[in-house]
Amino acid sequence: MTPADTHSARLLWNRSAEHDFLSGRLFEEKVSGEPTGATLLAEHEGSAVGLVVTASDPAGERGFIKLQATLPEWRGRGVGSELLAAAEAALRQQGYRTVRIAESAPNYLTPGVDVRYESALRFYSQRGYQEIGRAQNLSVDLEQFEAARPSSTCVVPLDWKVRRATDEDLDSLFALLAAHWPSWRPEVSTSLRTSPGSVFVASHDNRVLGFAAYDGNNVGSGWFGPMGMSPEMRGQGVGQALLLQTLHDMRTIGYRRAIIPWVGPVEFYERAVGARASRQFVRLEKQLTD
Repeated sequence: MTPADTHSARLLWNRSAEHDFLSGRLFEEKVSGEPTGATLLAEHEGSAVGLVVTASDPAGERGFIKLQATLPEWRGRGVGSELLAAAEAALRQQGYRTVRIAESAPNYLTPGVDVRYESALRFYSQRGYQEIGRAQNLSVDLEQFEAARPSSTCVVPLDWKVRRATDEDLDSLFALLAAHWPSWRPEVSTSLRTSPGSVFVASHDNRVLGFAAYDGNNVGSGWFGPMGMSPEMRGQGVGQALLLQTLHDMRTIGYRRAIIPWVGPVEFYERAVGARASRQFVRLEKQLTD
């Protein structure tokens, strides 16, 4: 897109997606960060009235409708339907037969359609998309976060170290990711490129066996994660120490809130830092036909 197109498309998005305001930087991250995707615009008199952005699964299993929006006054005129059909056709040409809405990890905005977008949920349902599950984001109020340092709130075994990742940790960290969470490497790599680096590790006998990161996606929004502990090392309090250290660092650099997206172990975050559910999403999928 030209700079003028990008500006027009972002204005359209922010008028249409009331719960997902995007700064210029974040919009650029979501749109330009998809080398294999496509951005389609519907325009009227030089201004964008509809937008769809596609993305593809790094594993090659499915395509995604990453972003879609139509100006409120243009809804019901077929704009969204035509854009969706064109996006599905483009994904079909790339060889995909399964399409999901929004959850285009690692560079995704949301893990589904927010339940408050009721008209969007009806729109996709009427066009063959089916619910395949639910997801939620949690949040932590860092202004009320009292854990100044992990050592003051939980006990870490003496033979463990929890600290900011260094270059010497990379081989061990990437080996841990490859063994348990290979799809998280792009987000962790993004976090490592920040200054001074927004990845913390837990090491034992000079091996990285756990990590926590932030600013690996939706940079600048307070996005926490991913985070993982080697399965055989869980239950020793080290994961909580990692979490506290990382949230402390986020608060130190000025974040007022941490968003913990697409959460699996909800109880862990609730218990460890008082995280609370902040958003609920519906995950949608469609099988494309020839």
